[in-house]
Amino acid sequence: MIGERLVDVVIIGGSGVGEHLRSLGGHPLAITTAFGTIRGQVLVTEGRKILMLPRHGRDHKNPPHLVNYRGQARAAAELGAQVCISTAAVGSLALEIPVRQTVICDGMIDACRQRPLTQFDSGVRHTPIPHPFAESVRESLLCASPASRNGGVYLGVDGPRFETPDEIQMYRRWGGDLVGMTASSEAIAMAESGIPYGLFAIVTNYGCGLSDIPPSDDEVQEIMRDESPQIGEILIKSALDWLAKNVSSNA
Repeated sequence: MIGERLVDVVIIGGSGVGEHLRSLGGHPLAITTAFGTIRGQVLVTEGRKILMLPRHGRDHKNPPHLVNYRGQARAAAELGAQVCISTAAVGSLALEIPVRQTVICDGMIDACRQRPLTQFDSGVRHTPIPHPFAESVRESLLCASPASRNGGVYLGVDGPRFETPDEIQMYRRWGGDLVGMTASSEAIAMAESGIPYGLFAIVTNYGCGLSDIPPSDDEVQEIMRDESPQIGEILIKSALDWLAKNVSSNA
């Protein structure tokens, strides 16, 4: 599905980070797909064209279940992007993964049930996802952020509500390390578009019942705002590293 190369890489900024990426400048870009119009901005760095997409839209107005995952993945393919790297605020399912810890995920469980997840409604197409988070992208993220935890299973849920304590315990038994509301849908959509995908996860809270302090949206937004400049640098650095290792500069 890769089209003419108009961008080299797509970076998707989640809560807090999308706004920071927009502040870096670049020129606006809108692409109309079969799933709607996707808007972002293109920043040229070291000769590479990076399309920065705010996952939740301008002013953070699209909740997790209404994010246009299919449109973003289709736009990435039609623009010829060679890799996609994203961020996600996540809840920790284990006390040994503390708040503000960053994690380079290597596994995924998708428990979303209330959103369209495929770009292929006409005809039968089964997409294998042996590596939802591509190893090559994980390596570049670890190079850019060596202090991050290497490995973790991301468990995706619909949201936008937080999970109950009983759900948290169930997700722990399923083998999840982190819980979030966006990245599993994103990974599926990018896999259907044939684009290697990597996730830089930031723990913003413990799952409900694991701490005396219940999760709150204010806490999530505050942590992501605090960390967004550093996260933005890591995303761009990892994108450039991946391109340097996997794609020639004149490809």
